[in-house]
Amino acid sequence: MNSSRCRRTFIVAVLLTHVGLLMVSSRLHFATIDETGHIPAGLHHWTHGTFELYRVNPPLPRMLATLPLLFTGANSDLGELRDAPGRRLEWTANWEFAENNQARYVELVRLARLAGIAWSLLGAWVVIRWSKDLFGPNAALLALVLWCFGPNILAHAQLVTPDIPCTVSGLAACYIFRAYLRRPAWSTAWFAGLLLGVALLTKITWLLLFGLWPVLCVLYLGPKLVTLGRLAKRFGQGSMIAGLSLLILNLGYGFQGACRPLGEYAFVSRAFAR
Repeated sequence: MNSSRCRRTFIVAVLLTHVGLLMVSSRLHFATIDETGHIPAGLHHWTHGTFELYRVNPPLPRMLATLPLLFTGANSDLGELRDAPGRRLEWTANWEFAENNQARYVELVRLARLAGIAWSLLGAWVVIRWSKDLFGPNAALLALVLWCFGPNILAHAQLVTPDIPCTVSGLAACYIFRAYLRRPAWSTAWFAGLLLGVALLTKITWLLLFGLWPVLCVLYLGPKLVTLGRLAKRFGQGSMIAGLSLLILNLGYGFQGACRPLGEYAFVSRAFAR
Protein backbone atom coordinates (compact mmCIF):
# COMPACT_ATOMS: atom_id res chain seq x y z
CA MET A 1 0.00 0.00 0.00
CA ASN A 2 1.50 3.36 -1.05
CA SER A 3 1.88 6.30 1.33
CA SER A 4 -0.99 8.27 -0.23
CA ARG A 5 -3.44 5.42 0.29
CA CYS A 6 -2.18 4.91 3.84
CA ARG A 7 -2.85 8.57 4.61
CA ARG A 8 -6.36 8.38 3.19
CA THR A 9 -7.09 5.25 5.23
CA PHE A 10 -5.73 6.94 8.35
CA ILE A 11 -7.88 10.03 7.76
CA VAL A 12 -11.04 7.97 7.28
CA ALA A 13 -10.30 5.93 10.43
CA VAL A 14 -9.71 9.05 12.54
CA LEU A 15 -12.85 10.76 11.25
CA LEU A 16 -15.01 7.69 11.84
CA THR A 17 -13.66 7.41 15.38
CA HIS A 18 -14.34 11.11 15.90
CA VAL A 19 -17.93 10.78 14.71
CA GLY A 20 -18.43 7.67 16.85
CA LEU A 21 -17.22 9.43 19.99
CA LEU A 22 -19.50 12.40 19.33
CA MET A 23 -22.52 10.22 18.58
CA VAL A 24 -22.10 8.26 21.81
CA SER A 25 -21.51 11.40 23.89
CA SER A 26 -24.44 13.27 22.35
CA ARG A 27 -26.77 10.44 23.33
CA LEU A 28 -25.41 9.93 26.84
CA HIS A 29 -25.50 13.53 28.06
CA PHE A 30 -28.61 15.50 28.91
CA ALA A 31 -29.18 18.99 27.51
CA THR A 32 -26.95 21.75 28.86
CA ILE A 33 -28.49 25.00 30.08
CA ASP A 34 -27.49 26.85 26.88
CA GLU A 35 -29.02 24.16 24.67
CA THR A 36 -32.37 24.46 26.43
CA GLY A 37 -32.47 28.05 25.17
CA HIS A 38 -30.93 27.59 21.74
CA ILE A 39 -33.27 24.81 20.58
CA PRO A 40 -36.63 26.57 21.14
CA ALA A 41 -35.07 29.82 19.89
CA GLY A 42 -33.98 28.15 16.65
CA LEU A 43 -37.42 26.65 16.09
CA HIS A 44 -39.03 30.01 16.85
CA HIS A 45 -36.85 31.68 14.21
CA TRP A 46 -38.10 29.21 11.60
CA THR A 47 -41.77 29.29 12.54
CA HIS A 48 -42.19 33.00 13.31
CA GLY A 49 -39.41 34.66 11.30
CA THR A 50 -38.30 36.81 14.26
CA PHE A 51 -35.06 36.87 16.22
CA GLU A 52 -35.80 38.21 19.68
CA LEU A 53 -35.02 34.84 21.33
CA TYR A 54 -31.35 34.37 22.22
CA ARG A 55 -30.47 37.62 20.46
CA VAL A 56 -27.11 37.80 22.25
CA ASN A 57 -25.87 35.36 19.58
CA PRO A 58 -26.60 35.29 15.83
CA PRO A 59 -29.18 32.75 14.64
CA LEU A 60 -27.37 30.61 12.04
CA PRO A 61 -26.03 27.75 14.24
CA ARG A 62 -29.32 27.12 16.06
CA MET A 63 -31.36 27.46 12.88
CA LEU A 64 -29.28 24.80 11.13
CA ALA A 65 -29.41 22.59 14.22
CA THR A 66 -33.19 22.79 14.53
CA LEU A 67 -33.97 22.44 10.83
CA PRO A 68 -34.58 18.66 11.13
CA LEU A 69 -36.95 19.31 14.06
CA LEU A 70 -39.34 21.09 11.69
CA PHE A 71 -40.19 17.70 10.18
CA THR A 72 -40.77 15.90 13.48
CA GLY A 73 -43.97 17.68 14.46
CA ALA A 74 -42.31 19.20 17.51
CA ASN A 75 -44.59 21.63 19.36
CA SER A 76 -42.98 25.06 18.93
CA ASP A 77 -45.82 27.04 20.54
CA LEU A 78 -44.11 29.10 23.24
CA GLY A 79 -47.13 31.05 24.36
CA GLU A 80 -47.16 34.82 24.67
CA LEU A 81 -43.65 36.30 24.69
CA ARG A 82 -43.50 39.85 26.00
CA ASP A 83 -40.31 41.46 24.80
CA ALA A 84 -38.50 44.38 26.41
CA PRO A 85 -34.96 45.83 26.23
CA GLY A 86 -32.58 43.52 28.05
CA ARG A 87 -35.11 40.74 28.54
CA ARG A 88 -33.88 37.21 27.82
CA LEU A 89 -37.01 35.52 26.49
CA GLU A 90 -35.26 32.22 25.84
CA TRP A 91 -35.19 31.46 29.57
CA THR A 92 -38.97 31.49 29.58
CA ALA A 93 -39.32 29.75 26.23
CA ASN A 94 -37.11 26.84 27.30
CA TRP A 95 -39.58 25.79 30.00
CA GLU A 96 -42.53 26.08 27.61
CA PHE A 97 -40.77 24.00 24.97
CA ALA A 98 -39.75 21.30 27.44
CA GLU A 99 -43.29 21.13 28.84
CA ASN A 100 -44.88 20.92 25.39
CA ASN A 101 -42.51 18.18 24.20
CA GLN A 102 -41.77 16.32 27.43
CA ALA A 103 -42.52 12.87 25.98
CA ARG A 104 -39.72 13.12 23.40
CA TYR A 105 -37.64 16.05 24.60
CA VAL A 106 -34.43 14.02 24.85
CA GLU A 107 -34.80 12.69 21.30
CA LEU A 108 -35.33 16.21 19.93
CA VAL A 109 -32.14 17.36 21.65
CA ARG A 110 -30.21 14.43 20.21
CA LEU A 111 -31.51 15.17 16.71
CA ALA A 112 -30.55 18.84 16.94
CA ARG A 113 -27.04 17.89 18.08
CA LEU A 114 -26.24 16.19 14.76
CA ALA A 115 -25.49 19.59 13.22
CA GLY A 116 -22.54 20.03 15.57
CA ILE A 117 -21.00 16.80 14.28
CA ALA A 118 -21.32 18.06 10.70
CA TRP A 119 -19.66 21.36 11.68
CA SER A 120 -16.81 19.44 13.31
CA LEU A 121 -16.20 17.36 10.18
CA LEU A 122 -16.05 20.57 8.15
CA GLY A 123 -13.55 21.94 10.65
CA ALA A 124 -11.43 18.82 10.29
CA TRP A 125 -11.34 19.34 6.52
CA VAL A 126 -10.21 22.97 6.93
CA VAL A 127 -7.51 21.92 9.40
CA ILE A 128 -6.22 19.26 7.01
CA ARG A 129 -6.10 21.65 4.05
CA TRP A 130 -4.44 24.50 5.92
CA SER A 131 -1.87 22.28 7.65
CA LYS A 132 -1.01 20.56 4.39
CA ASP A 133 -0.50 23.91 2.65
CA LEU A 134 1.83 25.09 5.41
CA PHE A 135 3.85 22.04 6.40
CA GLY A 136 2.95 19.08 4.18
CA PRO A 137 0.78 15.94 4.38
CA ASN A 138 2.30 14.47 7.55
CA ALA A 139 1.64 17.68 9.45
CA ALA A 140 -1.94 17.56 8.18
CA LEU A 141 -2.37 14.12 9.78
CA LEU A 142 -1.05 15.40 13.10
CA ALA A 143 -3.35 18.43 12.95
CA LEU A 144 -6.30 16.14 12.20
CA VAL A 145 -5.56 14.03 15.28
CA LEU A 146 -5.29 17.14 17.46
CA TRP A 147 -8.63 18.37 16.15
CA CYS A 148 -10.53 15.09 16.35
CA PHE A 149 -9.32 14.14 19.83
CA GLY A 150 -8.97 17.56 21.39
CA PRO A 151 -11.06 17.75 24.60
CA ASN A 152 -12.57 21.13 23.70
CA ILE A 153 -13.64 19.95 20.25
CA LEU A 154 -15.12 16.72 21.57
CA ALA A 155 -16.95 18.62 24.32
CA HIS A 156 -18.51 21.34 22.18
CA ALA A 157 -19.11 19.55 18.86
CA GLN A 158 -21.82 17.44 20.49
CA LEU A 159 -23.81 20.48 21.64
CA VAL A 160 -26.37 22.83 20.10
CA THR A 161 -24.26 25.91 20.84
CA PRO A 162 -22.45 28.40 18.56
CA ASP A 163 -18.90 27.62 19.74
CA ILE A 164 -17.91 25.01 17.13
CA PRO A 165 -19.76 26.75 14.24
CA CYS A 166 -17.99 29.97 15.22
CA THR A 167 -14.59 28.24 15.31
CA VAL A 168 -15.07 26.40 12.02
CA SER A 169 -16.53 29.31 10.04
CA GLY A 170 -13.83 31.66 11.34
CA LEU A 171 -11.11 29.19 10.38
CA ALA A 172 -12.60 28.76 6.92
CA ALA A 173 -12.88 32.53 6.39
CA CYS A 174 -9.29 33.13 7.48
CA TYR A 175 -8.06 30.26 5.31
CA ILE A 176 -9.66 31.80 2.23
CA PHE A 177 -8.43 35.28 3.19
CA ARG A 178 -4.91 33.86 3.38
CA ALA A 179 -5.40 32.52 -0.15
CA TYR A 180 -6.48 36.01 -1.19
CA LEU A 181 -3.36 37.59 0.32
CA ARG A 182 -1.11 35.13 -1.53
CA ARG A 183 -2.87 35.59 -4.87
CA PRO A 184 -5.17 38.63 -4.80
CA ALA A 185 -8.10 38.10 -7.15
CA TRP A 186 -11.74 39.09 -7.32
CA SER A 187 -12.83 35.45 -7.01
CA THR A 188 -11.00 34.82 -3.72
CA ALA A 189 -12.08 38.24 -2.41
CA TRP A 190 -15.69 37.33 -3.15
CA PHE A 191 -15.31 33.98 -1.38
CA ALA A 192 -13.62 35.61 1.63
CA GLY A 193 -16.48 38.09 1.96
CA LEU A 194 -19.04 35.31 1.73
CA LEU A 195 -17.36 33.25 4.46
CA LEU A 196 -16.82 36.30 6.66
CA GLY A 197 -20.57 36.93 6.50
CA VAL A 198 -21.25 33.32 7.48
CA ALA A 199 -18.78 33.64 10.38
CA LEU A 200 -20.57 36.78 11.59
CA LEU A 201 -23.83 34.83 11.57
CA THR A 202 -22.34 32.31 14.00
CA LYS A 203 -20.93 34.78 16.54
CA ILE A 204 -20.48 38.54 16.50
CA THR A 205 -17.01 37.96 17.98
CA TRP A 206 -15.76 37.79 14.40
CA LEU A 207 -16.32 41.54 14.02
CA LEU A 208 -12.67 41.72 15.09
CA LEU A 209 -11.74 40.55 11.57
CA PHE A 210 -12.89 43.93 10.22
CA GLY A 211 -9.91 45.37 12.06
CA LEU A 212 -7.47 42.46 11.75
CA TRP A 213 -7.79 41.71 8.04
CA PRO A 214 -6.96 45.26 6.83
CA VAL A 215 -3.87 45.25 9.06
CA LEU A 216 -2.74 41.90 7.64
CA CYS A 217 -3.46 43.15 4.13
CA VAL A 218 -1.27 46.23 4.62
CA LEU A 219 1.55 44.20 6.19
CA TYR A 220 1.48 41.49 3.51
CA LEU A 221 0.59 43.44 0.39
CA GLY A 222 2.01 46.84 1.34
CA PRO A 223 5.33 46.46 -0.52
CA LYS A 224 3.43 45.28 -3.61
CA LEU A 225 1.11 48.29 -3.76
CA VAL A 226 3.59 50.35 -5.76
CA THR A 227 1.14 51.75 -8.29
CA LEU A 228 -2.07 53.70 -7.94
CA GLY A 229 -3.88 51.12 -10.07
CA ARG A 230 -2.94 48.24 -7.77
CA LEU A 231 -3.85 50.27 -4.70
CA ALA A 232 -7.27 51.10 -6.15
CA LYS A 233 -7.86 47.48 -7.10
CA ARG A 234 -7.01 46.19 -3.62
CA PHE A 235 -9.21 48.88 -2.06
CA GLY A 236 -12.07 47.79 -4.31
CA GLN A 237 -11.58 44.14 -3.39
CA GLY A 238 -11.43 44.99 0.31
CA SER A 239 -14.61 47.02 0.02
CA MET A 240 -16.29 44.09 -1.70
CA ILE A 241 -15.22 41.74 1.13
CA ALA A 242 -16.67 44.08 3.75
CA GLY A 243 -19.82 44.87 1.78
CA LEU A 244 -20.58 41.26 0.91
CA SER A 245 -20.05 40.10 4.49
CA LEU A 246 -22.49 42.73 5.77
CA LEU A 247 -24.97 41.73 3.07
CA ILE A 248 -24.78 38.09 4.17
CA LEU A 249 -25.16 39.14 7.81
CA ASN A 250 -28.30 41.14 7.05
CA LEU A 251 -29.63 38.36 4.83
CA GLY A 252 -29.31 35.94 7.74
CA TYR A 253 -31.60 38.22 9.76
CA GLY A 254 -34.03 38.67 6.88
CA PHE A 255 -32.93 42.34 6.73
CA GLN A 256 -34.89 43.04 9.92
CA GLY A 257 -33.68 46.31 11.40
CA ALA A 258 -31.30 46.98 8.50
CA CYS A 259 -30.28 50.67 8.28
CA ARG A 260 -32.21 51.43 11.47
CA PRO A 261 -30.86 54.59 13.15
CA LEU A 262 -29.03 54.01 16.45
CA GLY A 263 -31.27 56.59 18.09
CA GLU A 264 -34.24 54.23 17.74
CA TYR A 265 -32.63 51.54 19.88
CA ALA A 266 -33.26 51.30 23.63
CA PHE A 267 -29.80 50.43 24.96
CA VAL A 268 -29.53 48.53 28.22
CA SER A 269 -25.89 49.52 28.71
CA ARG A 270 -25.47 52.91 30.37
CA ALA A 271 -22.37 53.60 28.30
CA PHE A 272 -24.21 53.06 25.02
CA ALA A 273 -27.33 54.85 26.23
CA ARG A 274 -25.27 58.01 26.74
